[in-house]
Amino acid sequence: MTEVITQERCEERFDLYRNDFEGNLPWPVFETKKTFNFIGQFFYVPIKKGKKNTIKNATIIFSEYFDFTDDRVFDSTLVHEMIHYYMKMYNIKDNDDHGDKFLSYAKYFNEKYNLNVKPLSYVGKGKDIERAEGTSKLKWIWALAKSIF
Repeated sequence: MTEVITQERCEERFDLYRNDFEGNLPWPVFETKKTFNFIGQFFYVPIKKGKKNTIKNATIIFSEYFDFTDDRVFDSTLVHEMIHYYMKMYNIKDNDDHGDKFLSYAKYFNEKYNLNVKPLSYVGKGKDIERAEGTSKLKWIWALAKSIF
């Protein structure tokens, strides 16, 4: 954890939003990582129990290279990963990692809490930076990192 991303902050914000997931999201592990590969990431270990799929070791990871001092930036990233968690935990199928169902959950949180949950986006320093269509993820991450620092 870092000075800005503390266990206490993660738990407090997670608890605030988990009620919107019917209160059914078990507590994940919260971690930070020195990486430009992602802003936030949901990690898990898939388990197959008969015909049912489930997960274990749910972890939400935040990049240490992004500015999470603003609650809106932190919360938007956290909720983005919580949506992935919820969909994996309850086997909610979608047409893409950030497909129609993901986007409908994002819209709900954006409207209810004035967040900016989007696929592959960063909110901060007074601007939203989105990945342009056709731009490789790596090229977009580096352009994003340059604009922040």
